[in-house]
This record gives sequence, structure tokens and C-alpha cells, in this order.
Amino acid sequence: MNKEKPTKAEGPSLLAADPMAKIPKKKRTKDEQAKDLWLEGTQRLTEGRVEEAVELYEQSIAAKPTAEGYTYRGWAMSFLGRIDEAIADCKKAILIDPEFGNPYNDIGAYLMQKGQLDDAIP
Repeated sequence: MNKEKPTKAEGPSLLAADPMAKIPKKKRTKDEQAKDLWLEGTQRLTEGRVEEAVELYEQSIAAKPTAEGYTYRGWAMSFLGRIDEAIADCKKAILIDPEFGNPYNDIGAYLMQKGQLDDAIP
């Protein structure tokens, strides 16, 4: 086997080269990363892949904590029977965005699941 440097004729074909390789890829913002991970988590949750959804929501929150990330991770936790963690996530979501309505409703639903009906009504 020849271990010398390949000649131009033996080297890689220019046609095989990726024409986009030299174009710098746009760096995604933390907001974009968080949203993409949250959307992927939501897709997994709808497919019943709850553990995977939780992991994706955790990655989303690590990229940028959002009310949606915490609320949906809480929702996924509720499917795992981890109601107290679901409530804690909803409270974190409210701290981030008090105008986002979902976590308020979810807390009420989780308290009802725990049999705490009086606490579920503000």
C-alpha cells in the first residue's frame, strides 16, 4: 500500500465536497435552543415517551429557564406520579412569567389528584 501523499488526481473529488461546508453556520440563541428542546419534549410527551420528554425539558430549562419549560416538565412529571415535583415546577413557571396561565390551572389539577380539593380553589 502506498503511504505517500495522494496526488491531486488521487485526492478527494471536488464534486464530493459539501458546498455548504465553508459557509459558517448561524449560532442558535439560547432562546432558540430552549424552544427547540421544549418542542421536541412536547412531541415525545404526545408519543408517550415521558422519560425522554422530561430529559428534553430539563435540557430546555438548562439552555434558558422559561415558564413553558417548567410547566411542561411539571406536566410530564405528573404522568410519572411525581405530583409534588409537578407543583414545584409550576410555581417556578409562575415566578418566571406570572401572566402565563397554564401553571395556575395545572396546580389546581394536581392538588385535585392529591385529594386536596379545598387547596385547589384559590
